[in-house]
Amino acid sequence: MAYKSLGAGCLLSAAVATAASPAAVLDQPRGAPLSQQARDALGKCSGGLRRRLLGLIERDEPYFILTGSDPQDLSGCCPNAQVGEANRLVDLGLLSGCGEKAAADNCSMTIYALAGEITVRNNQPEFSVNATARRDAAAVLGLSRLGLDFRPPARLPSRA
Repeated sequence: MAYKSLGAGCLLSAAVATAASPAAVLDQPRGAPLSQQARDALGKCSGGLRRRLLGLIERDEPYFILTGSDPQDLSGCCPNAQVGEANRLVDLGLLSGCGEKAAADNCSMTIYALAGEITVRNNQPEFSVNATARRDAAAVLGLSRLGLDFRPPARLPSRA
């Protein structure tokens, strides 16, 4: 029932908006293109994260989820290199992310989407497609060369 009404937000506690790492992009205008620095980083991302991003774009998914902590977080549990890499892409403005610190003996979970696609309202994440960023990312990832021309959906399907 909670998933139907909240989507991935049901996985986060009510403290998400004040968590130490709610990297939701709130100040970047929707539809903003990717910076050259973000494009360069996308071109160099690992195979695992590249597959996640391709899936996000090809399947018109609003987000993807990674578990584990950033390897640079010395107090984190379950270090995950993809989390670290995704966090660097958040820092560069390619991705936005929303998550919370977990207790010392639990793995954390972070929801990622492309830049400008996550906002937090009433302590819950909301997702919207940034068609410009997806088109830019698709071009960098070579989707059009593979015959997978990206066309953003008119709107996200309702989860009702």
